[in-house]
Amino acid sequence: MSAEEDAPVSWLSSWIRHIIAAAVIIPGAVLLIIAALPLLPLRRLRVRLGNLYGYTIGPIVTAIAGIQLECEGLQHTRVDQPTLFVMNHTSNADPWVAMQVVPSPTASIAKKEIFRVPFFGQAYFLAGHLLLDRKDRNKAIRSVDSLAATMKRLRLSMLVWPEGTMPKDGRLLPFRPGFVHMAIAVGCPVVPIVAQGAHIRWEPRSMTLRPGVLKLQVLPPIDTTGWTPERASEHASDIRQRFLEVLSPDQQPLGGDDD
Repeated sequence: MSAEEDAPVSWLSSWIRHIIAAAVIIPGAVLLIIAALPLLPLRRLRVRLGNLYGYTIGPIVTAIAGIQLECEGLQHTRVDQPTLFVMNHTSNADPWVAMQVVPSPTASIAKKEIFRVPFFGQAYFLAGHLLLDRKDRNKAIRSVDSLAATMKRLRLSMLVWPEGTMPKDGRLLPFRPGFVHMAIAVGCPVVPIVAQGAHIRWEPRSMTLRPGVLKLQVLPPIDTTGWTPERASEHASDIRQRFLEVLSPDQQPLGGDDD
């Protein structure tokens, strides 16, 4: 049976699963907040704490959702230098599966609105991640520049979702070039992480769950030596092309939705 033919769990089962997941996520976030507060001057250590939270809570949340995570190319996550991990964003499951595969210490970037999520948002911020105000472009650029300097100084890797938003149908959107400027500033490689079928397993902006396999493909690192800011949009399109080469047809852009 194909992923598209998988039946969703009942609304009652979905609610129960979400409640159980919250009962796991919230206490873990509270513990992370308590542990991170005394470590405010030690960002690298706080990032590692956040990674530990992800390694612990991520598999539990995906299991509760009925997601069986299959990973290919995990050897490409074993890095010995700051690395920029780039992932397509199609589902509420994305952060929970990404947490399980990125190496430590890896921080990530999210919209500032995540801070409003009780407990988890505050834990996310205290774990050393960056919250961006996408409505204020100049402020966002300054934040990215500051984070690039922090990546170099603390030897942190970074996880980004370059589409900037979550599509409703799982189809790949154009990549914003902000991550390219970060890669250039840090002088680090880019590693694509391709999520296949996440939008089916846990529908975008929805509580609908369809238990089954969610596949992550970690592609080989891409050398950014020679990249230039003037060609940022071109570099972003080149990285996006790597995703298009392996994504299933139901996640390919429709006519007119591409670059």
